[in-house]
Amino acid sequence: MVKTGYIKIYPKVVEETNLSGNALLIFSIIREFTLHSNEKQFNNTYSYFTNWLNITRQQVDKILNQLISEKLVSKQRNGVKSILCALARSDAYIERSFQYRHLASNLDLEQLNEDKYIWVEPYMVNEFNLSSHELILFALISGYSRSNEYAFQSSDNYYRSWLTVHTKTYYKTLRSLLNKKLIYYGSSSKDDNRRVYVSCKHLDYFVSERAFKELPFSK
Repeated sequence: MVKTGYIKIYPKVVEETNLSGNALLIFSIIREFTLHSNEKQFNNTYSYFTNWLNITRQQVDKILNQLISEKLVSKQRNGVKSILCALARSDAYIERSFQYRHLASNLDLEQLNEDKYIWVEPYMVNEFNLSSHELILFALISGYSRSNEYAFQSSDNYYRSWLTVHTKTYYKTLRSLLNKKLIYYGSSSKDDNRRVYVSCKHLDYFVSERAFKELPFSK
């Protein structure tokens, strides 16, 4: 059970690493502690990761070893505690990483907006049993809904670039959220009848505003 805090995923993190899924989430957690905590490091127990991501300690160890081997994270010992810090990458590495992911998955990472970020909140973890990609996509769509905005179907490549996954994985993730009724879709009554997605937590607002011309699911 996650009691406090949140995970922020910034475009810079997506653009500067080859990470996706739980590795992206763990790195984002460590990065926030490195940049903004008083100690400038992550010195909590690993249960912080297992609670947020619903994964085992062995899975956390495997991901951390990956991050350390890729020189994204440093690890030191302080007694029985592990001290983790996020490391900055060189410009040359960032450029190679960017090109690799663009070529490998045909993602247009340049459209990511530095003013946007994904905010993963505790309720998303506590109330739903989501995979890492489901959690990220749900948090992304919920961010739009929380601001009373639509997530447009025509922006699928934009959402996929946040997850850094191939098209097949993206649509599998999207269908899973729809089947679990964590997101809903309909035709917008204000924006040229385009298909839009909203989060289940904010559905009442859009229905009351008659923002949907059609709503395939009812609550």
